[in-house]
Amino acid sequence: MESTLPTFPTFVAKSQERRRWNMAELSRRSGISAPELSRVMSGTRQPTLRIVRGLACAFAAAPKTSGYEPHSYPGWFARLGDLAEEGRILARQEKEQAKYQTARPASGEQVVEHDDATPTGISLVEE
Repeated sequence: MESTLPTFPTFVAKSQERRRWNMAELSRRSGISAPELSRVMSGTRQPTLRIVRGLACAFAAAPKTSGYEPHSYPGWFARLGDLAEEGRILARQEKEQAKYQTARPASGEQVVEHDDATPTGISLVEE
């Protein structure tokens, strides 16, 4: 089941768009370089605490543009922090899932169960 909640990049992009800020303006207001913001917004980099703080400061200092937005810095910090953590959890789950998929035996292979006498990870091919 997919989440209907916005991701960190989506939430930030919509908040930025509602204020009609370009990347340079968001960078200036948050104290985060435009290239670093771009990496976070594209999803190639996870937001750090410093990024969450900077964005929370920028958005909290600007007039509220939507009834769904937090009212103050603590609200912005909590919302952005939650979205950042959710993104980290999902990335970790995807990484584990990919690792599991690559660790599965190929078709026709049989995995030997681990016991004290058998090294872990040995598989035998059926003849």
